[in-house]
Amino acid sequence: MRKALFFLLAMLPLTVFAQLGTFDRWTLPKADTFYVNYSQPGVDVGIDEANVHYPCVYDTAFGGLWVSGFAFSNMTDTLTKGFKNQYSAKYKRAVDTLPIQYMVANGQHNYVKTLAKGQITSLWVTNTTYAYYSMYDGDAFAKKFGGPSGNDPDWFKLTIRGYDTKGVYPSDSTEFYLADFRFADNSKDYIIHDWTPINVPFKYNQSLDSVTFNLSSSDTGMFGINTPLYFALDNVFFLQPTSVQEIPFSQIASIFPNPATNFLTLEIKSDKVKSATITDMAGRMISTFPITAQRKILNISSLPAGQYMLQLSGEEGRAATKFIKQ
Repeated sequence: MRKALFFLLAMLPLTVFAQLGTFDRWTLPKADTFYVNYSQPGVDVGIDEANVHYPCVYDTAFGGLWVSGFAFSNMTDTLTKGFKNQYSAKYKRAVDTLPIQYMVANGQHNYVKTLAKGQITSLWVTNTTYAYYSMYDGDAFAKKFGGPSGNDPDWFKLTIRGYDTKGVYPSDSTEFYLADFRFADNSKDYIIHDWTPINVPFKYNQSLDSVTFNLSSSDTGMFGINTPLYFALDNVFFLQPTSVQEIPFSQIASIFPNPATNFLTLEIKSDKVKSATITDMAGRMISTFPITAQRKILNISSLPAGQYMLQLSGEEGRAATKFIKQ
């Protein structure tokens, strides 16, 4: 079970403290299950994680029904099609930061509420297994994306917006296509089937009250959107203004070679370091991972050539250094 990680992002106009919401501290009764709380029908029985509240509403009607909001899950069924598999995320098991537990959102319009001064700056999303196969094959309600010819310009989009305490929408929205078949070249069409990081470009001098998640689709009918209105969410970063000790990178770690081509070796000198993050020079998060050993080999072969920041954080403070990918 992963623990919540804490790290600081460089390149910000103020010093911030970040919490990573992984949902792994919450206990589920067994593997391949999900959270259901029918004890208070019609009432928000959601959870709080890393200064963010995730609403969830159930109803006892029809034997128990998940009405709206977020449910947390550790389901691993990435193959079973249909509504009965609505709590599973569609993902591969190929990365060391694989979510163990995650949130599944249900409904066209959902929101989370911040519980402290600060804002959400990045998160990971993927399709649910149910939505993925509905778009991939079609079902009784929704069409196969691309249509019979593969040329239909279908799409399934997540739009993220932040609101301040007065309900004012103060910043640009973030749009992320969970599926996109609008390309002239059909080989570029895709349906997301793995955890994908999204940077949310809210202004760092603004403290958000809530963040909304709205789903839209090209596949609509007389009753609205036909595509199953689900997506999965994990690794939610929440930033708070704070003061923290800045530590020279050379005191706690070293990296080599620098410049590097495909692999970068990180040597840790302190057992107080808990996590590491790679960002580009604009401060956008590329990857994050826990520090569990004194040496870690980082595969940077997929990064475009250029300069990046490697940031470490832990119990004693924060350190950062630049490296070059050739």
